[in-house]
Amino acid sequence: MYIEILFFILCFYYTLTFIENLHNEDKRVTKQAKYAAIVCLILAFIFLVV
Repeated sequence: MYIEILFFILCFYYTLTFIENLHNEDKRVTKQAKYAAIVCLILAFIFLVV
């Protein structure tokens, strides 16, 4: 149960990082934060179901 909470928190963090870097126009970090947020959200849902 705690692993899902951790992944949701990481997803929220990477989403905020993504939005922050959109304003800074740093394309590399923006792309990495976007993919990290997506992966964390997917893992959270997978661990939630399992």
